[in-house]
Parts: sequence; structure tokens; C-alpha cells
Amino acid sequence: MSNSSALDIAVARGIISQAQANSVRLIESEIGTEPEPSTYGNENNNDEGIKFASGFGDVFIALGIGILLNGVLQTALFDTAVGIVGIAVICWGLAEIVCAWQKRSLPSIVTAFGFVISVGAASYFFLSGQHPTGLFDRLNVLFLTQDRILWLLPLCTLAASVAFYARFKLPFSLFLSAISFALAAILLIYSAVGVVQITEIIIPVLIVTGLLIFAIALQFDISDRHRVSSKSDNAFWLHLVASPLIVHSIMWQSAIWITGTNGFSATAIAQAATALSVVVLCIFITLMLFALIIDRRAMLVSSLAYVTLAIGYLSSQTGGFASATSFVPILLGAGILSIGIGWQPLRKIIFRILPLSSLEPYLSPVK
Repeated sequence: MSNSSALDIAVARGIISQAQANSVRLIESEIGTEPEPSTYGNENNNDEGIKFASGFGDVFIALGIGILLNGVLQTALFDTAVGIVGIAVICWGLAEIVCAWQKRSLPSIVTAFGFVISVGAASYFFLSGQHPTGLFDRLNVLFLTQDRILWLLPLCTLAASVAFYARFKLPFSLFLSAISFALAAILLIYSAVGVVQITEIIIPVLIVTGLLIFAIALQFDISDRHRVSSKSDNAFWLHLVASPLIVHSIMWQSAIWITGTNGFSATAIAQAATALSVVVLCIFITLMLFALIIDRRAMLVSSLAYVTLAIGYLSSQTGGFASATSFVPILLGAGILSIGIGWQPLRKIIFRILPLSSLEPYLSPVK
């Protein structure tokens, strides 16, 4: 029950006067209200409490949606551009039930994914000229080369995912938007500079794209420091896209600087394996500190593969137990468990050691 409703009841029962109720409302308007609670399940304050399913009912309905869409795809009536548009319409209609009405997480994710993919497939049918009535033929001749179609497709899926978010406010749709945006940026630059030059600038493109998405995610985090509203869920899905873009770009650029090669020469990497392994571990430690500060684990997950390779190589250069095959997963698993279980105590230590007092009003509070 909202505070306003409670005040109305109190006035009706004679507990307080109407003037007193109005005074309380005035105070509430001055201090602001609590953020809107998440309808998709982040119930654990100070944590990334993303809930994919509230119960087996969500799984059951999501399974039904998947089977239904698969059956529609196999129907002869839906093997054309118009048919694909029909699938998008079905997904939107289902979203009105499971997302707008019932607020079910997993079925909503399935419908969002199906809608965006359907829009992308339909866009390809129309943009490539595979449409039933010869529509857009002149546009195809004048404008739509193959390279342009490549970057127009993710723009179409971007528009679809943004429209889905505007209607249903589903955080997962921002994940689809971020992926579409990243693909559109990469393919747009590819169509502009060609395959030769794209290899020279792909890493800066990935870093800039990742930082833009990360900045938006950070804005959501700042506006919901206590992780109690849907803004925190929005940030989670955006971090899930931004982190791999940033982490992989940093790791690849480090490999290029250390090996002195523009490409990924196996020989050069083998010769500089020790230096690369040490640098990877240093980068991981830096990312871990940053992840603890902003209270997001996505960057650590994105860098686990590199850390595994680095620890594996360094341990193979030693003798005894450290060179055993089981040592790497034992050490890595123990490390992940220690960081995961002691996440909040580690954050408390970091905030005591580092001069972060000026940033604390913008960061998730230490639990």
C-alpha cells in the first residue's frame, strides 16, 4: 500500500486531519520518494540479484512459448517475409500477456528475444529484395549495397529492442539494444573503411563502444545505489555487454604491445608467454579492484579465460604440485569462491584503504 493510500485511510478513520495529511504529502514531495521497485526480481539489496524465474511456472510458460514459436516457424504460411513479421506480431502479443500483465521474467525474455530476432530476419528479407511485392526495389538499386545491409540490420534490431523497452520496460531488452548498437557500430565502420583497415582500428572501436555502453550502465547504477529498482537490472544487462568489449580489447591490445605484432602470431605469443601471463594477472587484479569499487562482477567473468591461461602457463613452468593439471582449476575455483563469498568484506577493506570518500555518494554502499 502506498503512503498516499495510508494517509487517505487515516483521514477517513479520523486518526489525522486532512490538513495534517496534506502536510505529510508536502514533506514527501520535498524529500522525494523511494525508487520504483523492480518488477523483475532484484530483491537483494547491494547485490546483483537478477531473478530469471520466480518459479517453475515461469519455466513452464517459457517452454510453451518456445514450442509455439518453433511450430509457427515450421508452418508453410510463415516461410516468407510477411510470415516472419507475423511471428514478430505473435511475440509482441505474448509479451502483452507475460510481460505487461503477469510480469514473468523468463517468458518475457523469450518473447523479447523472439521479437527482436524476427524483426531482424524480416528486415533482411525486405532489405535484400526477398519480399513478395517487389517493394523497395528502387531503394535497393540506389542505396542498399551488401555492406550497407550489414549495418542496417543491427540498426533495425536496435530500433525493435528500444521499442520493446519503451513499451514493457523489460531490462533484458536493453541487453539486446546494447548488442545491436555494438554490431551496428562495428559493421558501419567496416563498410566505410574495408576489411584491410578494420583490423587496424577494431580494438579502439570496441573499446569506445564498450565505454559508451558502460557509461549508460553506470548512470543507472548511480541513480539506484541501493539496488532496489529496475534501474539496477538495466545496469546489470548493460554491464554484461560492455564488460566483454572492454576486457577483450584491453587484453588484445596488451598482447599486441608486448609481442610487437599487429596480428596474433602464435610464435610471437609463445615467445612472450611469460610476460603476457604476468601482464594478464596484473590487469585482472586491476579489474577486480574496479569491480569491487562499482560492485559489479561482469568484468571478472569476462577475464576468467585469460586468467586461466595465464595461471596455467606460469604453473607449467614450475615443478611439483603446481605443474599438475588439476592445479589451475583448484586455484581458480578457490579464488572465485573466496572473492564471491567475501565480496562485501573485500569492498569494505578497499573503501578503507583507497581514498574513495568523494565517490561514495555515487557508488553502491558497502553492506
